[in-house]
Amino acid sequence: MRVAPERFEPSSDQPPLVISGLRVDGLTHHPASLRQGLVLAPDTRSFGLEFAALEFADPQRVRYRYRLQGYDRDWLPSDASFRSPSYSELPPGQYVFEAQATNRSGIWSPHTLSVPVVVQPMWWQAAWVPWALGLMFLTTLWAWGRWRTAILRQRQSRLEDIVAARTAELRQVSLTDPLTGLRNRRYLTQRIDEDLHIAQRLYLQKPRRDDADVLVFLIDLDHFKTVNDRYGHAAGDAVLVQTATLLRRVFRDSDTLVRWGGEEFLVLARASNRHRAADLAERLREALSDTPLSLPTPSGGSVSVTASIGFVAYPPDPDQPAAWSWDAVLQLADATLYAAKAAGRNGWVGVVASDGSIAQTGSAETWLAHSQTRTERSGPKG
Repeated sequence: MRVAPERFEPSSDQPPLVISGLRVDGLTHHPASLRQGLVLAPDTRSFGLEFAALEFADPQRVRYRYRLQGYDRDWLPSDASFRSPSYSELPPGQYVFEAQATNRSGIWSPHTLSVPVVVQPMWWQAAWVPWALGLMFLTTLWAWGRWRTAILRQRQSRLEDIVAARTAELRQVSLTDPLTGLRNRRYLTQRIDEDLHIAQRLYLQKPRRDDADVLVFLIDLDHFKTVNDRYGHAAGDAVLVQTATLLRRVFRDSDTLVRWGGEEFLVLARASNRHRAADLAERLREALSDTPLSLPTPSGGSVSVTASIGFVAYPPDPDQPAAWSWDAVLQLADATLYAAKAAGRNGWVGVVASDGSIAQTGSAETWLAHSQTRTERSGPKG
């Protein structure tokens, strides 16, 4: 027998590849069809494919190569003894399993086995989850920032309210007499210019209002030192406090009641009529002299006090409302008070009207005695 090897030609077969087995999580899997690919559930741990080339003449000489696109970087070679690769713990995504085979002569077949593989993600592995978490984080951060800002603003507002309340309290204390609760000189100093300017503007209006006057009363308790000497300073303080209560009863809430110093008081009655000043002075004199004041002594008891009152209607000269300064008015009121004391106490003396030129000449006593100064007087009761 003669052999001529040069006459042998390589095989021209092109064997196709088929899937001969499928495993999911180590168990045989029988899908209805792989035309749409292999879809793996989110909890799938592994899968494997078994493939074979339809070469029946000499299958042991067939060589294979495979790859999982999206996972393997290059083709992986194998032979007829290993035709079942497996993959485990694949990240969620889309892959394509490809395999090729040679014929018995080692020539690669143009047929490629291609199986799409989809690994479904868990809910927390979905593509939208990072965006949702990021959005949730930003929303939470924004909400926290708003909440924190609101808390800080509330805290700041509370602090501002506390500071404002304390400031108002301190201002109130600084403008109030601690014993009687009446206003003090500092308060009157801050308000008097505005009150006088308002009265001046009202006097310049046409027609002139009947309540454009400001009445200034100076009240001094008669023989107050005797109360302190006989009953003690606590009794004197009680008399001052009860006197302040009587002042509140006689005058309006809109009037300014000032403890002027010691046993002296000043009352500023705004929006009043000068012709009612004498009536107010008499009402106050009667209220003081007719009301017994209780004493905080071990034996109890009460005491009656009287007061000397001087008053001035502002502006003293209605035709020249700006001619009289506050100092001049105060000196004139002080002069009327001493005139009431000189007349026997428990009475009042008041200036209803005065020529504006008098404010520029002489002392308070001169003003009071001037022939053009109209005064009203009341002697001791009875």
